[in-house]
Amino acid sequence: QVASMAHRCTLHHLSLQQSTQVSSEYSVQYLHCSPPQHEQSLHFRLSGEHTNGEISLCLRNQQLWRWQVSGQDMPVPIIKDTLNCLEKIACQYLLKFLSIPLNTQPSASLRTALAQQGYIQHDSGWQKSLQHRQTRYQKHIAALMHELQVPLDYPAKHRLAVQQEPSRLVSIGHDMYQREQRTTPGTARAWQLMKAAALADQVNLQLVSAFRSVEYQAGIIRRKQERDLSAAEIYAVSAAPGFSEHHTGCALDLSTPNYAVLEEEFAESPAYTWLAEHAQRFGFVESFPNNNIHGLIWEPWHWAWRPEPEAPVCACYAAHTSTNAPI
Repeated sequence: QVASMAHRCTLHHLSLQQSTQVSSEYSVQYLHCSPPQHEQSLHFRLSGEHTNGEISLCLRNQQLWRWQVSGQDMPVPIIKDTLNCLEKIACQYLLKFLSIPLNTQPSASLRTALAQQGYIQHDSGWQKSLQHRQTRYQKHIAALMHELQVPLDYPAKHRLAVQQEPSRLVSIGHDMYQREQRTTPGTARAWQLMKAAALADQVNLQLVSAFRSVEYQAGIIRRKQERDLSAAEIYAVSAAPGFSEHHTGCALDLSTPNYAVLEEEFAESPAYTWLAEHAQRFGFVESFPNNNIHGLIWEPWHWAWRPEPEAPVCACYAAHTSTNAPI
């Protein structure tokens, strides 16, 4: 049995990137996301010298449904910075608004911060439109979703955030179809090292695809729509434009001789066994394992370069490390 790999879901990885020090005294730190059978939620820890608490962001309901703080009341500027951090995360899932349904009487500082941050009070709490906070890129993705009739709950349902295109790409040569492929410089270096190491172990890793632009992904969806495929059929196997990990320039689709390209049977190959055991040494992880939290098909061929020190395994994959190790 090959040693199991600590999978990290893309939602977990991206949210970790958004963890931030809101001041020299306070920080918002990502904890985990809810397991697949529960509501699509992200959970954060708020910590400071004299204050601690937890915040939960529910993607499906577009709510900060938990705001629990103990200790000294936070100063208004710190609350505003904390809300700003959480609003940025919400925008990456294209949430149109953010509401805070408070069941208890809020402190004076929280009430002041909410008003100054642009939240409007309702009977059950506060609400703020986030559309003006979206970047130009996020607005472009939202427009494509409308054009292509992507279900509005797609980001929340599949726990997929908007994937940003990189500022720089380099060539990594040609794929198995003689098409030039590009990735970020770091991904390119890691890929060359991993490919050479696999070859030294008599494993032939073949490149199928790498960077794909948002417009290229939109073209894929349009062609499938022209074939009268339903939205369910399309988005079960293809990411909506703006949500594909290939947009980042850090994802690779791989194959090996004598196995069908981009098919689950790749998981039966010596190449997949080698990747499961060695890919993490080069910073690559399998993004969409079997029974993944995103509700997408198993993609044993899809590997992404994430070289950061390994974070604690997300709770939603705790069970997978023991059940999905390849045999």
